[in-house]
Amino acid sequence: MAVYGVLFGTVLWLVLTPFMVAIAYVLSFFTARTLVRNNPHALGPVTYRFSESGYSYASPNGKGEVLWTAYPKIEETRENFLFFFVKHLATVLPKHCFVGESSIREFRALLERNYKGKLRLLT
Repeated sequence: MAVYGVLFGTVLWLVLTPFMVAIAYVLSFFTARTLVRNNPHALGPVTYRFSESGYSYASPNGKGEVLWTAYPKIEETRENFLFFFVKHLATVLPKHCFVGESSIREFRALLERNYKGKLRLLT
């Protein structure tokens, strides 16, 4: 009888786990879509200004300043710069937003000089 309980538990786990993951993805999609529909400025333009201490940003919804120390890790991918504020969540800065390749090189140099956390750049 205990074998049936273990088998039932295993089958239940194998069926419910993928189902729950799928529900999480579907719900996050609809949540993001609702945010954009209810707030047309959510995807509005953002202007960034970088400095030795961090960066400032301004958008239709607000403005602020962030110090480099707010990010334990910054990574560069082929298409983006990722500013990780926790292990698996990051602020994304697309490279296509830079004026050109020279601006990207200047930004890399700024990070190498001033950022003290874990830095992984493509060079």
